[in-house]
Amino acid sequence: MKINIKSYLIIYHLITLFLFAFVNYNGATDFEDMVVPFIEGHVIVIHFCIMVLSSIFFILLNINNKIKVDIILKCLLIKCVLDALPFFYDSTASDYFWYYAITLSSAVTYFLYINVTITNKQQIFLKKSIIFFGIIICLQVIYTFFNMEYSYLDLRYKSAMVIPYGGTNIIASILIPILTLIFFVRIKTIFKITLIILFSVSIVLTKSRGGIILTFMLVVFFIYKSMDGHKDRYIKRMLLLILFILIIILLLNDADILTLLGGYTTGQNNITLNSLSSNRIDGWIEILKETFNNNLFFGVGMKSLSGIGSGAHNIILDLVYKCGLVGAINYLIAFINLEKKGRYILKKCNCIYYVMIMIIYVNSLFEVCYFSYACDVMLWMFIGMMMNQYYKDRMNIRRCE
Repeated sequence: MKINIKSYLIIYHLITLFLFAFVNYNGATDFEDMVVPFIEGHVIVIHFCIMVLSSIFFILLNINNKIKVDIILKCLLIKCVLDALPFFYDSTASDYFWYYAITLSSAVTYFLYINVTITNKQQIFLKKSIIFFGIIICLQVIYTFFNMEYSYLDLRYKSAMVIPYGGTNIIASILIPILTLIFFVRIKTIFKITLIILFSVSIVLTKSRGGIILTFMLVVFFIYKSMDGHKDRYIKRMLLLILFILIIILLLNDADILTLLGGYTTGQNNITLNSLSSNRIDGWIEILKETFNNNLFFGVGMKSLSGIGSGAHNIILDLVYKCGLVGAINYLIAFINLEKKGRYILKKCNCIYYVMIMIIYVNSLFEVCYFSYACDVMLWMFIGMMMNQYYKDRMNIRRCE
């Protein structure tokens, strides 16, 4: 294969997926040691170095062409500046750099994906590679489930469900958008059904409550939509709605399921708002206090201060806490632009990346699937691929005028 800008982006894409699927080290998270086979290595350091080399090589290949810098990339560059402020007052600057690498890698990944015109054939290949990546993640989850020492309802189960890509919520956050992609790709029905079952089971095995609920809603929705054009579709939809209600009733009457979904003791039915949120409300209150006690306008940076733990489990609160009001407004500007253009390209050419991105953001309102290296790189990879289609469509319109 001739090495040019397009093929080089595909190589970077495949290397990124390979590293996130197989490379990490025990102790990289607060979870227990991995039982699934993996390649020992610091995935952030390795990927960051490859990304820097990729950027240099990309610029050299593209030196005679105009480089695209849109408003979304400008907002990401501003975020790079704002997130660099802790370097001036953090005594552990070398430690902070690897948190800051999340911001840099997101910006560079987006930059690479919007500056290459990807053909339809290459788009299909990229989608298939993402689905294959998801299949690997599913198999790792299933392997971990059968080889860990804890049962599914054991409180220690979630701490043991860890693979190179990350822990439970992180795993679910990538499987759900890929599951959505599977619903839309054109593949044989039997193969599609098999993949839907594989991904749905794997998400349930992560025991990510938000992921399970979101997956259940998505599966019901897509089954509902798939009935369009069939005879007696209204009767089928009514039966599906009744089945949905019955499943909800059965779940709410099972003590073990309540323990999983609600976070309270088996056999108790004292549902409270805080228990339903898995004590997230307490975390939201704590992080709001910390936000006002620290730098309200510019935030504390990508590294959380002591006592905050894994964050607020809400991207809006964590965005204000880490980036401050200035950084939050800057991120909001980028989000509004990508949402507007994504909605346009969804209507114009059925761009599935927009749906995948919105699902990730919805999930980030109640799960920690943001501001971590793999999650953010994958998110901005999807956004870059969506915007690539947008700019390609706009270019075709200008050619026709």
